[in-house]
Amino acid sequence: MMSGRLLTSPTSATADQLSSDFRSLFMAFDKDNSGYIDADELRQTMAAVGLQLSDGDVAVMMKAAGVPSGGRIYFEGMTSGLNKSLKKCL
Repeated sequence: MMSGRLLTSPTSATADQLSSDFRSLFMAFDKDNSGYIDADELRQTMAAVGLQLSDGDVAVMMKAAGVPSGGRIYFEGMTSGLNKSLKKCL
């Protein structure tokens, strides 16, 4: 799990840990271990942490993640998006 640490200059060790953290995050959403996250899994996982999302909310989140309508989030796509977001923050 992610430990709340702030990375200012990633090293090989921190890059390996981030990769592991991203995999753990992905697996938390991929309820059926299919290798992708669909809209239902996104909705279920968000509900488990207390966020009830409408179909419209889920569609907006999927679109923001660059997923076409009715599509799926794959691990590689998720990590690519997260890496881009992290680079903007650093």
